[in-house]
Amino acid sequence: MSEPLSGDERSALASLPDELLPAREEVRLPGAGGLGLAEQVDAATQSSSQRAEVRAALASLAAGGFAAAPQPERLARAQKLAQDSPGAFQALFSATYGAYYTDPRVVAAL
Repeated sequence: MSEPLSGDERSALASLPDELLPAREEVRLPGAGGLGLAEQVDAATQSSSQRAEVRAALASLAAGGFAAAPQPERLARAQKLAQDSPGAFQALFSATYGAYYTDPRVVAAL
């Protein structure tokens, strides 16, 4: 198991899911960020071959104040992460997607 995330990395990880899976009011699906999935996403990426890249990406997002940034800036930074670090982005996206669609609140909304 790798070293725990720093507080800033955890904040970035908690803010990222809403950029990946935003709320869809028209079908009553909550945004991933509001579900508190950071712990599940972190656990799912622990065994990823991309773990070092995931940690570096989260550290980079955290250093730039990702969690406190306005939504359009967070979205732009998430898109840049996908371009600059596709392996880390895919690992984070896959873990977020899995945690989101197995969350009982989302399953109930489906």
